[in-house]
Amino acid sequence: MKNVKAIAFRIDANNADSTRWEKIGEGELEISGDRLEYGGISIPYESISDAVLNENSKDGMYKTLYVNTDIERFMFNLVLDRGEDLELPFAVVNTEGGPLEIKSSMPLKILVFSLMLFVILTVIGISAK
Repeated sequence: MKNVKAIAFRIDANNADSTRWEKIGEGELEISGDRLEYGGISIPYESISDAVLNENSKDGMYKTLYVNTDIERFMFNLVLDRGEDLELPFAVVNTEGGPLEIKSSMPLKILVFSLMLFVILTVIGISAK
C-alpha cells in the first residue's frame, strides 16, 4: 500500500454534456493491492476501463492520473517526492507534457490554428508591400 499527496476531481462519465471537473478535495490517494481510495471514494481496479498517467514536470514530481470507470472519470493531480517512482498495479498509459484535457480540446486547436493563420497572412501582407 502506498499513499500519494493528491488533489482530486471527478466528472460524470454518463453525461455527454458534462465537461466541467468537480473538485473533490485535497488529501492522500491510497494505492492498495486491489483498489484506489481517496477519502470516501473507492475505485476497484477491475472497474477501471482506462487509465493515463501524464508527467507534467521535468523532475517527475508532478503527475496527473486520469482514471475512467463506466460511471465516472477521475483526475488526480499527484505530488511525488523528488526521485520517487510511481508504480501502479493496473494497466496505465504513460504520457508527458501538458494537461491532456487541454491538448485534446477542439476549441483550443481551432484557436491555435487561427492564430497561426493570422500570423502567416500578416507576414505575407507585409512582405507583399
